[in-house]
Amino acid sequence: MSQNNLAKYLKAVTAALVLVVTVVYVGGMPGIIQVFLERDAIVHKDGIYPWLGLISLTCIPVYISLYHFWRVTVEIGRDNSFSNENAVHLKWISQMCLLDAGYFFVGNLVFYGLQLNGVITLCCAMIVVFVTICVSVLAAVLSHLIYKAAKLQEENQLTI
Repeated sequence: MSQNNLAKYLKAVTAALVLVVTVVYVGGMPGIIQVFLERDAIVHKDGIYPWLGLISLTCIPVYISLYHFWRVTVEIGRDNSFSNENAVHLKWISQMCLLDAGYFFVGNLVFYGLQLNGVITLCCAMIVVFVTICVSVLAAVLSHLIYKAAKLQEENQLTI
């Protein structure tokens, strides 16, 4: 597979992810929140609105991460996979995932303390936090490896 084809596939996947994330946040999230709150038997008159606020703010780091991933795909298309620029973009993705996980974790603990969610919702949220931290670690490792590869590539170009 050529660099251009790989970049095209990655761009298509990124565009599809943007579409899926938008559909989930706009269309699916209110219903999903309602189901979890009903399972926890915590359905207050205004119980869904704080959750919609919490979840809505989590989309900001997600879209920032998708933007940075798009930038990585552009560099791959330019046959510049191992560059400092890609390392920086992956570091951004890692930091956005960590920010999102921390915000969602603290928000869930606060909501649990305010009795706006129950144990089932809290446990499910902690799984989401764990997966987000895993993605953050993977992006950080990739960033580090790409930075090292870019440095090696630069040294090789200087020796020729």
